[in-house]
Amino acid sequence: MPIVSYCKKCKAEVAPASTCELCGGKLQKTAARVSWSCLHRPLTDWLAWNAPLRIAIPTIVLVAVVAFVFEAVQSGPIGLQLLLKTWFFPLIGGLLFFVIGAVFLYYLRRGNELNFFVLDHKGAHLQLYSAKNPDHLHLISERHLAWSEIRRIQALPERNAILFYAPKNWLSMVLYCDAQAFLDAAGYIQARISKAKDVRLSKPAEGLDDIT
Repeated sequence: MPIVSYCKKCKAEVAPASTCELCGGKLQKTAARVSWSCLHRPLTDWLAWNAPLRIAIPTIVLVAVVAFVFEAVQSGPIGLQLLLKTWFFPLIGGLLFFVIGAVFLYYLRRGNELNFFVLDHKGAHLQLYSAKNPDHLHLISERHLAWSEIRRIQALPERNAILFYAPKNWLSMVLYCDAQAFLDAAGYIQARISKAKDVRLSKPAEGLDDIT
């Protein structure tokens, strides 16, 4: 079960209770957490592609606009016609093709990933490991998001995923779950943000009235 308690003395996750099953010590109210892991293949997930492309594509568009305006100021209509008939569109298309190809090869090389998620009183935590060798996990990255940073939450029941936005229009973390972890995580999040006036919730979905 994803719902557990964390004992600071034992530095281990234990079954939810008022005392630790390992040392017998009293567990604080903040010890409750939701913890789970899952395999994920970013190559086939559009949410994973969103992270690099949301930076690369606007940057290319901005460069194109700057070049277009600069040529218009310097050379006028004739210069713009020459620009559009020569290298402009092939260059922009080549840059887009290069970025998409680079992201594809990067995710293809990474293969499957093992995600470890924790929701606790501080916020959401993610540790991302390479799953190429199950006997030797390699930490790729980790991410920590405090509850005070989160401005919008979107749940995708059909994908068993929960999206955290910080700020409200910037996707900062995706929680991939199985069916049980999704329900436990949604319930925990609902309890955490029920009194938060500065967190925007997306349109309710059946069974998750306050979180989705």
